[in-house]
Amino acid sequence: MKNTIFSAMIFAMAFAFFSCESTQQNANGMKMEKDQSISSCGGNWNLVLLMKGGEAQLLAKTDLTITPSSDGTAEISGFMGANRFMGKISSESKGVIKTMSFASTKRGASAEVMEFEKFFSEFMNGVDSYSIGKMSGEAFQTLVLKNSKMDAYAHFAKNTPFYATWKLSAVNSGNAVESVNSDATMTIEKNSAAIFTGINRANLGLKIVEEKCLIEFSDGPMTRAAGSEEDMRVESLLMQNLLKAEKYGISGDTLSLYSGETLLLEFARQEAM
Repeated sequence: MKNTIFSAMIFAMAFAFFSCESTQQNANGMKMEKDQSISSCGGNWNLVLLMKGGEAQLLAKTDLTITPSSDGTAEISGFMGANRFMGKISSESKGVIKTMSFASTKRGASAEVMEFEKFFSEFMNGVDSYSIGKMSGEAFQTLVLKNSKMDAYAHFAKNTPFYATWKLSAVNSGNAVESVNSDATMTIEKNSAAIFTGINRANLGLKIVEEKCLIEFSDGPMTRAAGSEEDMRVESLLMQNLLKAEKYGISGDTLSLYSGETLLLEFARQEAM
């Protein structure tokens, strides 16, 4: 149970300098800004704090992905302990948000997780404002959603593909997506990706638009050592699919790369850099 449910009090101390009501800035340059467009909420986020009436709530492992549109709406989806959720939000003015629809799958889980999901669903259905946390000179890092009627708010930390090593776990072979047992890894920086295929090393060019979860790899230098037939097959599929990738999604510790709606590759997060 402790892998799924944990006390939010730890995060309450870590995020005590944040406020939903005004713009603040701490010594590290982090500040909360209410006057942001809904497009700035785009990307992948992990829930780190949920407060109601001044009290921290117990959390289940929860992430969400927000994909804004040009009309002031955004698709929202994610995972909340046992079930996946999906819906749509809109914003007619900066800092103000409204849930247009919200639905979820119906899997069962422990009483604690189901209690959390009931609370979280009610919270999300009544969200009415948002704030964005920004580290000076960097991308948006923290999202705060507020439900005034419930006297509740939630902090989400940006789940970024940067600053981690990703180990290959599945590849699209053309006929199906298959799990692989490979030492292949990828480390993503701002404008490049360092790839170890399990045999060779490559350095690919990279463009990422975090707010829209867009990604594009370009050819780069690569070593040319030989390996086993299976390792060479996985290497070929890995490199081919990387160059096809158009968007990405992060759920927990899994990074998925897509072309349209077709899953190309999956990676598991390794140690932080």
